[in-house]
Parts: sequence; C-alpha cells; structure tokens
Amino acid sequence: AAEVQRILRAPGTAFVLAAAPDATHLEDARALARGLVERGVRIDTVLSNRVARTSVSDARTDEPTRSTVLMRARRYRDRIIADDRERAARAARFVADLPDRPRHLVFPHLEAPPLDVESLRRLATSGREFASRPVSS
Repeated sequence: AAEVQRILRAPGTAFVLAAAPDATHLEDARALARGLVERGVRIDTVLSNRVARTSVSDARTDEPTRSTVLMRARRYRDRIIADDRERAARAARFVADLPDRPRHLVFPHLEAPPLDVESLRRLATSGREFASRPVSS
C-alpha cells in the first residue's frame, strides 16, 4: 500500500478522473477527488464522458402528417440539445471546483467504458491526441 501511495504521489504520475455528468456520478467522483487530494494525489485530468446523448436527425416521412412529425422531431432534438448543454455545464462546474483546476477533456459518448488495461491504454492515447490538438477560438 505504501508503494502504491508513493507511485500515485510521484511527479511523473498523472491521475485521470472519469465521470459522466449525472448527479450520482459526480457525487461519487467528488468523493474520490477529495480522498485523492487528502492523500496528496494530484488530479491531472478530468474526463467527462456521456456529455452528449445520441443526436436525433429530422424525421423523414411521406405521410400526410409530415409537418407534424417534423415539428415533433425538432422539439425533441431541441430538448436533447438543451440537455446536452446542461450536462456540459455541470461537468465544467465540477472541474472548476476541483483543486488546481485540472485539464478537462470532454467525450460526447464513449462507446464502452474501459474495463481492462488495453482499453485504458486506448483511452489514454485518445486523450493525449485530443489534448494535443490546438484549441480553436
């Protein structure tokens, strides 16, 4: 246990905290972050996953009620967009409240959670590639 603590506190160690921006997930992540900080572990990056739900494209139909279907599809799409924006804002507020303001990577939706070492390596590679891209204004 002491060796693990030493490794986690080492300057070359980067801890990535991943959470979906739902209330329960963020509370769990907040508790984990507090515990890490209390133990002297620096959180390098926060990865917000599932910030965007699957988007809905306009419905297409040849039915006589096409305009009604399109109107409902657009309303549904607008609700999803508003929900996605709120999820992104919730994730940003979570990161802003953490000590040392770690880097924040936002993934709209990872297809599957990393469950083994290889999937964690792929996620780390994706994160490095994403983080190395220039920020557009």
